[in-house]
Amino acid sequence: ATPYSITQGVATALTEPTNAILGIALFDIPTAKAAWVVKRGVTLGLGGDSAAAGSALMVDSSGEFIAATVTPVTGDSSKVVALTGMTNGTLTKVFINA
Repeated sequence: ATPYSITQGVATALTEPTNAILGIALFDIPTAKAAWVVKRGVTLGLGGDSAAAGSALMVDSSGEFIAATVTPVTGDSSKVVALTGMTNGTLTKVFINA
């Protein structure tokens, strides 16, 4: 019935770990704009590396998914799992439970 009230903010290292996964944006979100972000279910995620189906994923510094090779941040990497094999620079079917 009324427009959404949007407040822009930045998650800092004090509030969120650097590689915390909060959700998957379905497209690039322009500055000062709002969009829906997938937090649970099956969607496509951009691969930044190769990973096998069933791999737990984490994000790299570019926000692309890579195979989790380090101890996950509590509640982080295990939130996203590759449902199909992933290669660098391609969209891959993933399950997210953020």
